[in-house]
Amino acid sequence: MDLARIARALERPRAASLVLVAACLVAYSGSPFNGFVADDHAVLEQDPVVTTPGRAFDAFTNAYRGVVYRPLTVWTFAVQWQVHGPVPWAFHLVNVLLHAVMTVLVFYLVRVLGRAGPGASLVAALVFAVHTVHTDAVSPVVGRADLLAATASVAAFLSWRRWVLAGRLFALAGTGLLTLLGLLAKESAGPLPLFAAAWVLLDRDGPVDRPLWGNLQERRRALLGAVPAFLAPLAVAGAARAAVLGAALTPAWSPYFDSVDGGAAFWTLLGIGARYLWLTVVPYPLSPDYTWESIPTASGPLEPWTLAGLVALPALVALTVRLLSRRGPPAIGAGLGLTWFLVFMLPATHIIPLMVPMAERLTYLASAGACVALAPALARAARLRPVATRVLASLDVVVLLGMTIERDRVWRDDLTLWSDAVATHPRSALSLMNLAGALVPAGETAKALGAMQRAVEVAPWRWDFRVTLADLLHDAGRHEDEARVLVEGMRSGPGDPARACRALGEVRPGIDIEACTRGLGGLPGSGPAGPTLENVMTTPR
Repeated sequence: MDLARIARALERPRAASLVLVAACLVAYSGSPFNGFVADDHAVLEQDPVVTTPGRAFDAFTNAYRGVVYRPLTVWTFAVQWQVHGPVPWAFHLVNVLLHAVMTVLVFYLVRVLGRAGPGASLVAALVFAVHTVHTDAVSPVVGRADLLAATASVAAFLSWRRWVLAGRLFALAGTGLLTLLGLLAKESAGPLPLFAAAWVLLDRDGPVDRPLWGNLQERRRALLGAVPAFLAPLAVAGAARAAVLGAALTPAWSPYFDSVDGGAAFWTLLGIGARYLWLTVVPYPLSPDYTWESIPTASGPLEPWTLAGLVALPALVALTVRLLSRRGPPAIGAGLGLTWFLVFMLPATHIIPLMVPMAERLTYLASAGACVALAPALARAARLRPVATRVLASLDVVVLLGMTIERDRVWRDDLTLWSDAVATHPRSALSLMNLAGALVPAGETAKALGAMQRAVEVAPWRWDFRVTLADLLHDAGRHEDEARVLVEGMRSGPGDPARACRALGEVRPGIDIEACTRGLGGLPGSGPAGPTLENVMTTPR
């Protein structure tokens, strides 16, 4: 067997594409056996636009979960539901195939930006195919929003590059269409025009290492093509969002930053940036939930993750600038890859407030740039230490592949997913609540009560958590504890005094419900002053 000949054959684009597709199918071979988990229930099973026959195109006139606009993603869900109904494996299979398409596009992106040769490009794309942090986008069905936006964005850039370099009109038309599709899939496609402009200004092409912007013809194409390729799609998507949501940029608030002062938010975001870098390099540990209980608010610059962000993030920017200022395709390629990573990670900075402080899926599109930057480094290492480089690269791919297969299994059902999440972040109140919800159908009522009680201990101000715990206590016949949990909730923050008083009425039949409601409404954070709680609990009907 001639291994050298096989290696050369695998470097051909078609053969490399087959290898990459096979790697994706192996990495997510268990995904079709997974069910609907986490947000899949609300986005698919509980959305009438998806489940009602003939309403697929209503996705373009309705908000996604009431707060954002992702009509293309919802439309694909609705079409699939109408074709085969609530069959989880079919939805998961489409996600895996989309990831395979994205991986092949990343291979071509690495080749044109990284300029590292087919061998290094193949290895870098393999890393993308099996990288474990991508399970947050591929394994749950709702991750399709990231898959569609990323696939459209990479394809749009490759088409844009062809327009600027060769002036092909069909490439320009394709760029505009793909950009619009990406924006309609998810907001994470938004930074694409920024990188397209950065590429024109920063890249240098050809044997004379000339700037693209320095060529009059290419500069004219870039300027003329910007309108149909990017500005028009942005205008169309923005107008559609404004018509449905009332604003072109949403959400305009964040439940995590509104109650945190600017300094604490800044230090916390630095720590979140360090966490993203860590997961890009070492994808462990992973979690489907990163709420403030999992990521505590930073109080200053000397906390470990914040300090890591203070060092690592400026160093990454400085490295990117240095690489872009050097001559030679490897340095420029690596610099462009890091530029891609930084540009597409911009949404994670909460420039436009997000509904979550952190999510692994936000790295999906950005990590394509990390793979672009990896390829020149691999090519250089292979020239210096060919055997060691091949061994280490192969080992890295195999380890990531095994981790991804195992991680994908965690997403098979809600009980497995949220049990793992709580094991990773024991103080994640949201994970604890979701775990309780998964334990009840499994008949583990006592464990569900324990998980929900811990969730309330972590986040005592969350009225919805207390109501969930109260409902569990009610079903268990523990009405006194049900009333206590709700009354204590009125002391911790805003809630529903009538709900608490109805629970009190079950254990204290002599209570005047109206007086009780006025009394609980006078507790801190609950509205105007009223009778004291002690009087409420002793007032006869």
